[in-house]
Amino acid sequence: TPEELQELLLLTDVQINALFSHMERNGKLISIYELQAVPGFDKQSIQLILPFIQVNDNFYTPKFDAKTLFRDGEHELFIRYTRILEEQSGFSPITDSALALSPNSRYLGSPDRLYTRYRFRYSTNISWGFTAEKDAGEEFFKGTQSNGFDFYSGHLFIKNIGKIKSLAIGDYQVSFGQGLAFATGLALGKTANTLNIKRNYQPLKPFTSVDENQFMRGAAATVSLGKFDITAMYSRQKIDANVITTADTTVTDEETAVSSFQITGLHSTPGELADKDALLSSHMGSHVAYKTQKLNIGVTAVYSSFDRTLDRSLSYYNQFEFTGDHNLVTAIDYNFIHRNLNFFGEAARSENGGLATTNGVIAALDPKLSFSILYRNFGRDFQTLFANPLAEATNPVNEQGIYLGAELKPSPYWTINAYFDSFKSNWLKYGADAPTYGYEVLAQATWKPSKKLEMYARVRQRNKPANTTEEVTGITYTDDVLQSNYRYQISYKVSDALTLKNR
Repeated sequence: TPEELQELLLLTDVQINALFSHMERNGKLISIYELQAVPGFDKQSIQLILPFIQVNDNFYTPKFDAKTLFRDGEHELFIRYTRILEEQSGFSPITDSALALSPNSRYLGSPDRLYTRYRFRYSTNISWGFTAEKDAGEEFFKGTQSNGFDFYSGHLFIKNIGKIKSLAIGDYQVSFGQGLAFATGLALGKTANTLNIKRNYQPLKPFTSVDENQFMRGAAATVSLGKFDITAMYSRQKIDANVITTADTTVTDEETAVSSFQITGLHSTPGELADKDALLSSHMGSHVAYKTQKLNIGVTAVYSSFDRTLDRSLSYYNQFEFTGDHNLVTAIDYNFIHRNLNFFGEAARSENGGLATTNGVIAALDPKLSFSILYRNFGRDFQTLFANPLAEATNPVNEQGIYLGAELKPSPYWTINAYFDSFKSNWLKYGADAPTYGYEVLAQATWKPSKKLEMYARVRQRNKPANTTEEVTGITYTDDVLQSNYRYQISYKVSDALTLKNR
């Protein structure tokens, strides 16, 4: 399907659209060699996707029973043990009196780190499994961790069964549009692949990682009704947070708040354990998408609430960040393909009236030349708890910028990629007590004369102003911080089992 090809991150939407337009005109593919006749599919693109695709009629109508499921399904068990051999101060001996004076100076558990993951998969249609992890310093089957591992995660995921495009029960990831309003999944930032600036999120995915914060816990489903895909999700779970008291009187649960979210996932000292599961979070929302082969328009609404108020320690730079116990984010996203042009974007609004938008276009002007442009404008008061659009900063707030990228293929053996990204903040930021302007530029030349040999050279330069390190009195000012990186890499494939690389 187009969505599955997007997940590979190896083809542009223009190429994917050209493939399905080819099949509309000529019927389903008869052979894999027919890809050579599809506009926009050069030899390099075909070689990249060959390991992941087949020409098979059965992909369109999967039929199976319980016997087939367990006979052809794949079981995966992964177990990892890690330990630092040198003695660390947090695990060194200490007297009872010294520990009483500083209870957070020593870890409660052993320095062993344990990780276990089991997963069953049948094709791309069914997945279930669990993940368990104990970090170094956390107790294991004793003390504060009588249940063994500190973190457990499990999921059941069903995909493309009848009208159900996806169904997630347990732990899952959810992402909509360009990731501006709501996205818990991972995505690439600015890379040498200068055409990969558009987010091709699948709304729902099973969660199998050990990140103890960036996931949902509950249930979600996407149902296909003609040209409409409707996604509904609900999540309710306890997360780590720093608890504070809001009054000098006798404190009850109703008189406590949290100053920040605790995202490390570590629970190895009494102080870290005090933050564990301190905040009950709930998220419910939906995404309705109208889809044709060339046009996709979606509307998102997600409501988040907490059982305690988030009362940040506000300063000048962060006074617009989210506080309170609930937030509503709404957004509209689009994706439109016209010939060799791909337009995409998203506009979002938070409950406090903060606005943010990101819009871009990818243009395949010639088989040898393609361009990409992305403009973004995130308001200083835009508030979202889960977001991952293409941006310079981690959170899409207080940023305005434009990205210009190009890819040139002057010959079958050479590829040249380059981008220039200009960004500015009209308000203060952490570490920069003034509005700032910065930029980043990258250029890379890749030479691949054969399937076995590949080498590239890359240069990247970034200017990201920050507060001056000089001793000054009075008004703080910012200085340019220039960083330059140079890289050369060569890779040689000796055989299917052995590849040599040097960087």
